[in-house]
Amino acid sequence: MHHLQQDLAGLTTAFLWSLSALAWSMAGRRVGSVAVWAIRIALAAVVLMAAHWVLRGRPWPTGIDGESLALMVASGVLGATVADLLLFRGLLLLGPRQGMLIMSLSPFMAALFALAMMRETLGLQAVAGITLTVGGIAWVLAEREGRRAWQCPPGDFRTGVLLCIAATVVVSIGYVLSRMGMLPGPRYFSAGGPRTGIEPLSATVIRVGSATAASWLALPLMGRLGRTLSAFRDRRAMAIVVAGTIVGPVVGIWMSMVALEGAKSGIAVALINTSPLMLIPIAYLAYGERPSWRTVGGTALAIAGVFLLILR
Repeated sequence: MHHLQQDLAGLTTAFLWSLSALAWSMAGRRVGSVAVWAIRIALAAVVLMAAHWVLRGRPWPTGIDGESLALMVASGVLGATVADLLLFRGLLLLGPRQGMLIMSLSPFMAALFALAMMRETLGLQAVAGITLTVGGIAWVLAEREGRRAWQCPPGDFRTGVLLCIAATVVVSIGYVLSRMGMLPGPRYFSAGGPRTGIEPLSATVIRVGSATAASWLALPLMGRLGRTLSAFRDRRAMAIVVAGTIVGPVVGIWMSMVALEGAKSGIAVALINTSPLMLIPIAYLAYGERPSWRTVGGTALAIAGVFLLILR
C-alpha cells in the first residue's frame, strides 16, 4: 500500500488521457490529426515551463547530470514523438479498436525492457495484476462488433499491425527511459559519480520540451508545416486543443511521471493503459453508448487486476 500515491497517479493519467482523446478527435475533424499532434505538444511545453517557473523559480530545470538529462530527452523524442507518429498512422489504417488492442501489450513490453535495461523484476502478485488488467482490456477491445466497425484492405491491415507494434515497442522503451532518468543511482552508460535523478515536474518539462522540438522539426520533412500553422486560425479547434492539452499532455504526462517514479515500469504502464476502460462511462454519458455484457465483464476483470496491483 506504500505505492498508493503513485498507483493513483497512474489511474489519474488514464482518466485524463481518456478525456483528452475525446478532445483530439473533435479537434482533429476540424484541422487534421497532424496539426493537433504538433500544436498540443507545443502548447503543453509552454504551460509546463510556465508552471516550472512559478513552482521552481526557472522555466527549464538546471543542475541535472548529463546522463539523466540525455535519458529524459531520449524518452521524449521516442515516447512522445516517434511513437505518436507511428501510432497515428497505424490507427488510421487499422482502426482505433484493433490498434489499441495491440497497444494494450505495452505493460508486458515495458516490464521486459525494464528487466533487460534496469534489471527490474516483478513479484507474482504484480504479474497476476498486470495479466488480469491487460486481459480485461484486450477482451473488451477484441469484441467482434467493434472489429467489424473498421474495414481495411489486407495490405493496409498488415501495415497497420506493424506500425502499431512498432509504436508499442517504442512507447514502452520511452517509459523505461523515463524511469531510468528520474531515479537517482549509478550510471548506466557512462563513467562518473551517481546520477542525481529528476523529480517528476522537471522530468515532464524535459520530456515534453524535447518532444516539441522533435515534432516541429519533423513537420517540414512531412510537408505539414503550412497546414499546421493555418490551423491556428480555427478558434473553436484551438479552444478544444487547449482544453485537451491541459488535461492530457500537461497534467496527464506529469501524473505519468509521478507513477513511473514510484512504481515499477510494468505496473505503472498497466495502470496508465486503463484509459480505454475510462472511456466506457464517458461514452455512455456523452453519447448514450451502452456497454455490452462483454464490456462489463472485461472491465470487471481489469478492475480486479488493478486492485491486485494497488494491494501488492
